[in-house]
Amino acid sequence: MAIYEKTTNSDLKQTEVHLYGSSRLGTYKMDRNVENPEVNTTGIYTFTRGNKFFELSNSLLFNNNRFFNFFDMKKN
Repeated sequence: MAIYEKTTNSDLKQTEVHLYGSSRLGTYKMDRNVENPEVNTTGIYTFTRGNKFFELSNSLLFNNNRFFNFFDMKKN
């Protein structure tokens, strides 16, 4: 599953991807142009922190259907 956006004067972009394990784990925010994708000829890719949002719920350690949210961002 993913979310795509297209405005009148722009290309189609993928903006969000849902992350799944045995159930939904969270979302990954991005800005990927799917109509005219960039070609990577160097083989070097960059990973940016802070784009993943995780959701935890219904754990065996916790009761009352509590939800916990966290990001993949490093805290100083």
